[in-house]
This record gives sequence, C-alpha cells and structure tokens, in this order.
Amino acid sequence: MMDATNLYPDGFHPVSQIRHASGKPDFAKHYTRTRAPVKYYFIDYGISCVFDPEDPDPREVPIRAGDKSAPEIKDDPEDRGPINPFPTDVYYIGNLIRTEIKEDYRGIDFMNELVADMVQADPTKRPTMDVVVKRFEKTRLSLSGWKLMKRLRKPEEDQLWLLTAVPMYKQ
Repeated sequence: MMDATNLYPDGFHPVSQIRHASGKPDFAKHYTRTRAPVKYYFIDYGISCVFDPEDPDPREVPIRAGDKSAPEIKDDPEDRGPINPFPTDVYYIGNLIRTEIKEDYRGIDFMNELVADMVQADPTKRPTMDVVVKRFEKTRLSLSGWKLMKRLRKPEEDQLWLLTAVPMYKQ
C-alpha cells in the first residue's frame, strides 16, 4: 500500500491524475518524489502474532504463508518447532524485492548487497529489520537526486528506446 498525499497535497482526480480532485480542468498541484517521498506500507497481517517487546528471542511455530520459499519453513513447520519469526519476515521482504522488483526492472542494482543479505539461507546471518532500514537509508542518501527521480523501467523498454532513438537508414 502507498500513501502519496504529500505528492499531491490537494488530491487528484481518480481518472486523470493531472486534474484536481474536484475535476477542475487545470493541473493538480504536485511535487516530485524526491521532494515529497511516497510512503509504502506492507499490510495484511491477518495471520500475525503479537510478541512481548521485552522478549529478546520470541518463538512461534511458523505459518506457511503465500511465500513458501523461506528456507526455515521449506519442510513442514510443525516438524521444526517454534522459531524466531523476525528473520523470516526479513527474508520475505527481501524475497519480495528480489522476485517482484529486481527481476522485473532495471535501475536498482544499488539494492543487490542488501537484498542478498536479507535472503541468506541461514536465518541467524540475516540482518534485523532495524539494520535493514538503516542500511537502506544510508544507501538512499548516497544516491544522486537524478537517480532517485528516475523511474524504474523494464528490460524490454531498453529495446524500444533503441528502436526509436536509432535512425533508420534506407539501404
């Protein structure tokens, strides 16, 4: 889920994003993503558990959710017994970035090392989510404004660009 209220402070038309929410024919006031960053949220924790924040190593029998690729739950979770679920959450977010974004889009190579750490087979070697957030923020701050403003593109768009950018000559 995303919250782009800062991007369009007065809202925008549901069909035409360049118009006001009221439908006025002039352009909706908007900012760039670097000036008014969009906030993204991972939601739908209907099968989640609440743990005591004072417990340094909470344990729970894993629930096989939509992503069944986490190494620690490949086998029947009931056979393994309770585990700390937080490294698995780190794996799930890393795997989502790897399979739904990195494999389909160009321009986010700066995430390679962090994602690789998040999806390590050994859950004890994965960074905590706090470390992930700090590393991502450090990486984000190291990127240029131009890099941050650039939209993600699919590999096939490179080929389309070449077809339109390279002039065709008569033979």
